[in-house]
Amino acid sequence: MESGSSVNLDVLPVEILQTIARHSSGEAAVSLSQVSRRLRSVCYDCFVFKSNIAARGPRSTRDGRLVFLDELSRQIGSDTDLWARYAVANSRVADLGDRFAASSEYPDWTVRIVRRFASCAPHLVVLKRE
Repeated sequence: MESGSSVNLDVLPVEILQTIARHSSGEAAVSLSQVSRRLRSVCYDCFVFKSNIAARGPRSTRDGRLVFLDELSRQIGSDTDLWARYAVANSRVADLGDRFAASSEYPDWTVRIVRRFASCAPHLVVLKRE
């Protein structure tokens, strides 16, 4: 490839595009889905967002599956918009926790409290009003 040339994502196979979206943050997957109709059909998918969440979620497992993801699946169902909102909130909370923990001006107990409260944010984002 010549220097200065660009790569067109539309020529990549669906499997490659989904792998890129699954291994990115929730925000990046949503942004990628807004590039074109083809990328939206490939990347704006419950499976992609579940993968984003699983990559940054709690590590408690039962039979090799993430327990919280099973419960979340029962609550959200197949609503892609809610999965996307949760994935974006989850990645923002993880980034906030990382930045907060990297700062040396806060004691460890403060960081733990902020992370504990911040972990509730994605759940609040997907609450449905009746």
